[in-house]
Amino acid sequence: MASSLQEQLLKAGLVTEDQARNTRQSRRKDRKAGKSRDDAGARAAAKRRQEQAERDRALNAKREAEREEKALRARIRDMVLEASLNADGADVPYNVLHGAKVRRIYVTAEQRDALVAGTLAVATARGRHHVIPVETAERIAALMPEYFVHRAGPDDTADTPPEDDPYAAYKVPDDLTW
Repeated sequence: MASSLQEQLLKAGLVTEDQARNTRQSRRKDRKAGKSRDDAGARAAAKRRQEQAERDRALNAKREAEREEKALRARIRDMVLEASLNADGADVPYNVLHGAKVRRIYVTAEQRDALVAGTLAVATARGRHHVIPVETAERIAALMPEYFVHRAGPDDTADTPPEDDPYAAYKVPDDLTW
């Protein structure tokens, strides 16, 4: 009564002795090779491990990119702070468009003239606007183009009026502060 299913099938005549022997041999070979009967489960587990490894690689790449951007921002901030030309006795207001807001900074008269001429630029670091040389601004723009750097000069499109401007015939004085 405790005979295996294979023996019961043999006694009933549903399976031949050769078929039973082949089945035993194939099971033995599978066990020796490390295969289990549950290959589908093993494949699914391997697939889950592979997907998890891909997610981990993507997450590590994202973290590395964030770390590199943070280091680059710190490097740019140090460049701005080292090159800052802000003067303590500055009393001439200079307006800078930062995003959608107009920010007012105070500079000396010489700095204002240099800012208007385009030989100086304005950049932000630690929540403040700093006057920096154009060479530093160009290096910052080469490293990170989206970093805020204001530079006036011949490439400033605000000086060219649109074609349908009704006030195009009237010249705005250079010393006008807004």
